[in-house]
Amino acid sequence: DSFAPDPDDPDDPPRMIHPGEGYLTYSVRPMPDLPTGTEITNVAEIVFDWNAPMETPEVLNTIDAAAPTSNVEALPAGVNHASFEVCWSGDDDAGGCGIEGYSVHVSDNDDPYTTWLTTEDECNTFTGAAVGHAYSFYSVARDHVAHVELPPTDPETGAIIPDATTTVRFGDFDGNGVVDLVDYDAFQTCVTGAGGGPLDPGCEGKDFDLDDDVDLLDFAALQVGFGRPE
Repeated sequence: DSFAPDPDDPDDPPRMIHPGEGYLTYSVRPMPDLPTGTEITNVAEIVFDWNAPMETPEVLNTIDAAAPTSNVEALPAGVNHASFEVCWSGDDDAGGCGIEGYSVHVSDNDDPYTTWLTTEDECNTFTGAAVGHAYSFYSVARDHVAHVELPPTDPETGAIIPDATTTVRFGDFDGNGVVDLVDYDAFQTCVTGAGGGPLDPGCEGKDFDLDDDVDLLDFAALQVGFGRPE
């Protein structure tokens, strides 16, 4: 059968899936500057010999003209764990086809940005380094027709303007830039001992190793930064 697909040719279409049916493919170039939401419709007529024309169902295509936008949600000035949650969100232009996913980028201590995640999710746990590392984040959204958001940059310098920044500072509970006796006193009120949880409300930030208690291991982490400006 000359219409059967060639099993040895991966590019040969399976033409016998719907025997007796035909199809036509075509492409059009839309007019420039059409706004999102513009509808382009088309129909065709099928004529066999002397039979009356048969009209096909209407085909509808809707223009999505613009890229989506997104941003990383604000973070606290400092976090007391090297692992912390980062969230982001976005919107496509009104009438657009919707966001397919995001790329989230991070800079460590003003180093060049690298891609942390390419994902469809809108939150994830970032794991950084130890005390004193500052992290900056921005997101880039893409929609279902491959429009990609531009990175947020300064129009004059071209430098990235991050959506959110934070610094890992174990033990600087009052955020004054140094781990001091005030922070030590705050830590003491939360000590449970090994396996001594659950933690009291407000003590979650003192459980540096995230094992649900505040013990000597957490105290050792506090000592690393004690008396040192962040």
